[in-house]
Amino acid sequence: RRRHTRYPLVTGVQTCALPILDLKSRGRNQQAYDAFMISIRENPIFAPAMYQLALMDFDEGRFGESECRARTILEELRPDPDIVRMTQNHLARLSQTYTQLGEEKLSAGKLEDALDYLKRAFNLCTTMPGVACDDKLSKDLSTAHGMKYKQFLDQAKQLFQQSDLDGAEHIISLAVAYQQANRKFILSSADAVEMRKAIKQKRYGLMVDDAVKLQSDGNDEGAVNRLILAAALLQQEGLNVDSRYNSILRESGKRLFIQKAKSAKQSARDNNLKQARLDRKSTRLNSSHEWISRMPS
Repeated sequence: RRRHTRYPLVTGVQTCALPILDLKSRGRNQQAYDAFMISIRENPIFAPAMYQLALMDFDEGRFGESECRARTILEELRPDPDIVRMTQNHLARLSQTYTQLGEEKLSAGKLEDALDYLKRAFNLCTTMPGVACDDKLSKDLSTAHGMKYKQFLDQAKQLFQQSDLDGAEHIISLAVAYQQANRKFILSSADAVEMRKAIKQKRYGLMVDDAVKLQSDGNDEGAVNRLILAAALLQQEGLNVDSRYNSILRESGKRLFIQKAKSAKQSARDNNLKQARLDRKSTRLNSSHEWISRMPS
């Protein structure tokens, strides 16, 4: 007489598990694999068949499929304690394999592939019970992430040397974001921040260069406008003041102030403006003069 159980009865193709294992032991792997696939199609919650497929996927180098099947056993099925233990051991072996493959790719200079394998190992040991993270994996991840971070810095430096400041600043922002996302393995972004400041300093210097040229062309207003932008960048980023800054400001600022004052007076005479309007212009001119006197030195 059958005892009532809440689990499915072992019937049909499940009773063929031992003959399927016999196929596998005799090297008829594809036949065994196909038979286990039929078994889980007949009964998707039959954990022993799923476990055997995970092992066979691993043996054939299909590591992603093997991991997926093992996770399914532990996260979605109701395996017996022996299957739980064996599946956890399998995932621990898979994590070690990922680490080994990551190290091999790292030695071969294939950084992206190395990171992919090492991150798989880290994901396993941080999400699956019974799979432990070890110091070796942490060290490998620190090395690989550090190399990736350095790639960003080297690329930014190259663009900086080519005077592509927009490109360099974009890559530096990626470097900082990468460090933040992997701060467990990259402890600081100080070198990226320092390079970003160098880029800002270069931008500031180019603005002063523009002001010098505009001044030499007689365009004092254009020169002062460039200095306005340079002053904003200077204050925001805490940059070093260009030695030419004050002289350009004094010369162009003074001439511009005198020019604006004369123009305002001439306009008032030519158009017979009311005194109130002339006063408003005068106030704006005075404010402009005060602004020039407050420019950073």
